[in-house]
Amino acid sequence: VAFFMMIILAILFIAQGNAAPVSDLKFFNIGGLSQLFGVAVYSFMCHHSIPGIITPLKDKRHVYKLFLGVFSAVGSAYILLCTTAMVAFAAVPYPTCPAHPGNPCELQPLYTMNFASFDVQPLAYYLALFPVLTLSSNFPLIAITLRNNLASLIPLWRGHAKFDRFRNPLFALMVVIPPFAIAYATRDVQLLVQFTGAYAGLCIMFLVPAFLVFTARRIVQA
Repeated sequence: VAFFMMIILAILFIAQGNAAPVSDLKFFNIGGLSQLFGVAVYSFMCHHSIPGIITPLKDKRHVYKLFLGVFSAVGSAYILLCTTAMVAFAAVPYPTCPAHPGNPCELQPLYTMNFASFDVQPLAYYLALFPVLTLSSNFPLIAITLRNNLASLIPLWRGHAKFDRFRNPLFALMVVIPPFAIAYATRDVQLLVQFTGAYAGLCIMFLVPAFLVFTARRIVQA
């Protein structure tokens, strides 16, 4: 709902004669490649749920067509969101939006904050809280998965009945503390996406699989 609401509000803003001239539109920015890779890596996380979606399907003959349609629709929606955002707010001179009805602002690192000054304040609050609601629903699932992976990878106190009850709380703290510390240290969303997505994410995507294949081949040859 929030996704399409932002598209509709941007289109209404453009329809009121506030569209940016073509000369103000940046069709390509080489400096944004790191953020592009970061966002792409985060979007790739949807593959985390694909096995759970496919497994219950009894007839899998049309799975490829199904996912082709889904990914095409999602990609089109993202292109529409980015295009309307760029056309609507690229030429706005104000750097930030007030937290009350007022002037619009230039594109913010967190796009939902562009609607903080919308006239209908309950709607503005809803859009501002949309990332919080999304993260609040996803963070526990990702944290539990990472905690279990760390517990399987690190043999700390494994097999010791005396300390076994401390394993889950310890690994849970290892997972939860870093995100909270980073959240208190910085509010630069683009910087977080750049480092956690572009660098760490790409290392996980390319280096970890290569390392696993290399290790597996050595084990098989031995």
